[in-house]
Amino acid sequence: MKTTAKKKKSSFTRKKRRGLKGLLLFLVIAVAFIVLAAIFFRIGNISVSGECRYDAEAVIEASGLKKGDNIFLIDKNKAEQAVKDAFPYVASASVERHFPDKIDIVLTEEREYVTVRAEDGWAILSKDGKALDVRRERANLPELLGSGVTSATPGLVPVFRDETSLRIYRTVVKAIEDGGVYDSVSEINISKRYNITFDYLARVMINLGNTENLQRKIAAALICIEDHKGEEGKAEIFFRDDSVSAAIYKPLTDDEWIELKLGE
Repeated sequence: MKTTAKKKKSSFTRKKRRGLKGLLLFLVIAVAFIVLAAIFFRIGNISVSGECRYDAEAVIEASGLKKGDNIFLIDKNKAEQAVKDAFPYVASASVERHFPDKIDIVLTEEREYVTVRAEDGWAILSKDGKALDVRRERANLPELLGSGVTSATPGLVPVFRDETSLRIYRTVVKAIEDGGVYDSVSEINISKRYNITFDYLARVMINLGNTENLQRKIAAALICIEDHKGEEGKAEIFFRDDSVSAAIYKPLTDDEWIELKLGE
């Protein structure tokens, strides 16, 4: 019995030694890898690609990445966020490693969607409502009315009348784009939550009601316009009881059109 116990103890000791040797070998290899990476994997080239209206050197500087940095130890998330924070028109930034020594900062650009009159000029907003620019002259973009925006800082979402107004803006703009009518829209009015309108082809005011079933309403409105394509002059399209089964086409006089645009 004693012999058996000694053999078991000896076997356990050998396994323990082999385990310690394996752990030691792993640590040696890991340290060697870190040392080699620190010596040989230094950034030698940084480039900027994708959609970029900004100077490449300015983008690289904003990222905080530098030649000579270790390619394994850079903080990608921090660099990407730094670029987005520095440049309003950057929708996304992706830092990509290309071994052994190259970094590529890939950018995608925000699209201008609407313009809104603010105290300091005309603010340009993205699809999500972020201010991209503030200009003295109005850009050739749909004008957003009823948002409650009074001032804007490029790179930040301006203060809308309330969170609901911002949500409505995002929902309506997405529906207009998905409906394929964005390029024909000159004005979007969200001042009344249950009477959201947009000006189509500068002659048809489409009254969407609330934000329910927006894409179906837009599709029905387009069918209605096609049914009345022979008619000229101003008109309004609306949906009785918020139904999307049929759009109602109502011709308007010039005075009625002006009243409608003024929200009266």
